Amino acid sequence: MHKTILTPALIASAAAAQPTFPFTETFDSDVADWVPGGNPAGLVSEFGSEAGDGFLQITAPLTPSFGSSQTIAQARLDAGSSNNAFFGNWTAGSIGVLTFDVRHNAAFDLSFAARVATDSDLGGRPISGFPAFASTNETIVGADVWTTIRIPVTLSNPLLQEEVPGTFFAVASNVTVLQLLVEGIPDANIGEEVTFQFDNVSIDIPAPGAALAFGLGGLALARRRR
Repeated sequence: MHKTILTPALIASAAAAQPTFPFTETFDSDVADWVPGGNPAGLVSEFGSEAGDGFLQITAPLTPSFGSSQTIAQARLDAGSSNNAFFGNWTAGSIGVLTFDVRHNAAFDLSFAARVATDSDLGGRPISGFPAFASTNETIVGADVWTTIRIPVTLSNPLLQEEVPGTFFAVASNVTVLQLLVEGIPDANIGEEVTFQFDNVSIDIPAPGAALAFGLGGLALARRRR
């Protein structure tokens, strides 16, 4: 059996744009062309607001695709999400941390992760959103509380995993997809409908003195407000 090995040389090498840096998507007036995860099909992005503060809202049945993980929301270059502010060469701007606020209404605790992807080409066949690297976060998110998740975008993050070994820098230099995932879905709760809300999705560098905390996996819990 022939086996194709995806190497950095096979990753789409078109000149990457520069992301807006630093940047925070606040969803002030609409969903900013963010789209739901593809499993199951037919989900919609909704604009939510309370006290004049907007956020992205997606209601989905819990249907994990890989283990106990499920993609809930995503920004995509091919959808023009956030006016393409997240896409391009993250290494040029020394982007070191991804942050987002999340709230859910499940009757049990959940955790969250992020997946950052590029496009690749296998024998002339374009593949969107692969390869990628992803990182979970050890913060436990209870129901109905805005919680800030911080994920270090660095190989020194012990929770970061490359889907294809050795492609971290190739992915980070031409980001085309950013996905927010829910993790820790209990088997007993698969199929239950949960509403997820996201706000203040941000790419930035760690503040001075924050590197140690990020190196421990980005453990952080905070109430969200702008």
